[in-house]
Amino acid sequence: MSWIHDTLPDFFARSYAIAFDPFDSTRILIGGDSIYSYKLLLVSTDLGNTWTHIGNGLTGPVACITASPTVSGLFYAGTSQGLFRSTDGGYNWTRTGTFTTVRAVVISPEDENLIYAGTATGVYLTTDGGSTWQQINQGLTNINIQSLALRTTVNPAVFAGTNGAGIFTTSPPTAIKEGKSPNNTRGKLTVVVSPLPSRKTVTITAHTNTGQALTGTIYDRSGRMAISLEPKVPAGGKSVWQINTEHLPAGTYLLRLQNGDCVVNRILVVTE
Repeated sequence: MSWIHDTLPDFFARSYAIAFDPFDSTRILIGGDSIYSYKLLLVSTDLGNTWTHIGNGLTGPVACITASPTVSGLFYAGTSQGLFRSTDGGYNWTRTGTFTTVRAVVISPEDENLIYAGTATGVYLTTDGGSTWQQINQGLTNINIQSLALRTTVNPAVFAGTNGAGIFTTSPPTAIKEGKSPNNTRGKLTVVVSPLPSRKTVTITAHTNTGQALTGTIYDRSGRMAISLEPKVPAGGKSVWQINTEHLPAGTYLLRLQNGDCVVNRILVVTE
């Protein structure tokens, strides 16, 4: 086995992240920084023979790049300035989340809206494609995350590598599998959960533009029902539940709210 030097000039020496486009086997993205510690993102569409600078809207040295295996053109990149999202193959980016120094990001191969980000302040999780994020640091004795891996097949698991405390593992937030209805319009229903994490009570607020009754269930990580919410017909488009969580063991739970054909999942974190 022997290596040959690629076509990148030597002064592009700090390449921290490489990602193939799962929808185009000749397309590669390389992220890193320049000799002046500026952001660097390059794309090749001919398997590395030529390279082009891209990354409009991206800031900070690029530490990681991940492509969605299910949605063409969807990429996430972690930098010193946060997590960025591209829907056009990496040419244009928008920032998602309020955290910074992202060194690892993984996307579920079963649901492009389920994403974990590893940062200098712990692990963040979104179940809605980055619209909202929740910190899930319970049990981590070191929150400086260096790497993440997600397994969604037999015995699903998330692994997190830290800077000084080894590897931690947890289960994904839920064991239930949920098909997406072709008529599911997520814009019909928005859900806010606060506070996160919760100790004694949690407030669930739902806004919808339909007059249909809202139903909800909270599941534990094994997929067992922990709490069934009282069905509510929105008053003025808004429904609110105050849930007592004192009787729940500390851990991560999944809230599932349904309004007609629209289903929204949110993560609840209960602490002692």
